[in-house]
Amino acid sequence: MATFLATHLRLCVGTILLCFFVIGRCHEGPHIPNDDHASAAVSTGNAESRLIDDLLQYHNPLARPTASADKAVVVEIAMLLKKIVHVDENQNSMHVKSWIHLKWRNAHLTWDPSKYENITKVSLPAALVWKPDLYIHDNVHTEWQKFPDMPLTISNEGITLWSPPADIGVLCEFDLSNYPFDIQTCYFTFGSLTHDRSKLDLELRDNVSVIDVSWYHESAEWELLVLLSLLFCLSDIY
Repeated sequence: MATFLATHLRLCVGTILLCFFVIGRCHEGPHIPNDDHASAAVSTGNAESRLIDDLLQYHNPLARPTASADKAVVVEIAMLLKKIVHVDENQNSMHVKSWIHLKWRNAHLTWDPSKYENITKVSLPAALVWKPDLYIHDNVHTEWQKFPDMPLTISNEGITLWSPPADIGVLCEFDLSNYPFDIQTCYFTFGSLTHDRSKLDLELRDNVSVIDVSWYHESAEWELLVLLSLLFCLSDIY
């Protein structure tokens, strides 16, 4: 499964089309034991501290958080465009600053709020829990794109929200034959490094069909015209 997000831009001397793809699948998994004995074992100390200790005691951040191995975790993704940093028509590349909004259910990290003073949400360091192993196709850098380990939020039902910032540079195929009224296209394609469609499924967040530009900083050279996002299927490439 893949997601395609397209952004039309217009330069003072031309127009450029930005496209954002997403490919992958995710999963769900086990949860914290909710038996009365376990919840009553510790009656002292901070409830949030006890909750975090219980959540992480048996959690393996390397294992897909699914209840069964034959299920894919659905990861919803959205892109918030902050700034177009640079468009290099000579090098056929584009660099943007953005935020990547991700949402999935971690079935390994659920709890009964009544056993933890009605706490329904906690924040955890991203390095301590499972995250989708996303990468960017056509990255201009030689190494894989790495997202900062920003803290993430988890609800008592396992719903996980993570929004790392991303400085993204991608290779494009510019056609300058109609310069200065040319229309160009760049693709931002995200996928899983290790999982095929049966294990990690990327979908558009909340079925939103446009790139978020609510925090976009206007460019002196480029004007945004149209922002699109499309969902499409890809055959397995593994």
